[in-house]
Amino acid sequence: QPQRVIGYHRTKAFLDIVFHVIDASGATIASVEAHRNVIVAVCELKLPDPKDSTPVDLPPPCHPEAFTSLVEFCYTGKCTVADYLIVPFIETAAYCRAHSAIASAFKAFEPHVNAANCLEILACARRLRLHESLTKAAETCVRAHFEEVRMRRQFLQIDGTFMHSLVADPCLGKR
Repeated sequence: QPQRVIGYHRTKAFLDIVFHVIDASGATIASVEAHRNVIVAVCELKLPDPKDSTPVDLPPPCHPEAFTSLVEFCYTGKCTVADYLIVPFIETAAYCRAHSAIASAFKAFEPHVNAANCLEILACARRLRLHESLTKAAETCVRAHFEEVRMRRQFLQIDGTFMHSLVADPCLGKR
């Protein structure tokens, strides 16, 4: 987006759409304002008529901080989130059908896949049938930190094919 439009967003000028991130009970947990045309350029959300000022509700799996980061991506084209927001960002972007954000996220997030988040990222990438590079990065991390991740509850949720490859991997038994 042009710097002028980014400036409008930062100063909250000419904003014409409001998003409410809601929880499972339907309560609003965050409100985010933006420019409709900027959001539509990235997200394939069904939005109300421009004359309708009704806020757009975003239910779970949308996460308030992740949606704010997604809106920032819509304006700047940069995908930067904290490690703990990687999965919520991917789930939020998938819900909003923000395909360019998801593609950028893979490149930005790959170096941040670590022993603490690799099982959750792997499960998310497979559940949403996302880009293979993020799945491979998570699988590589599981292998590299096998002794640590095998003790986690999420380890038991790994799909059968990958679990079989782990069990059959002769290198894992030599650590």
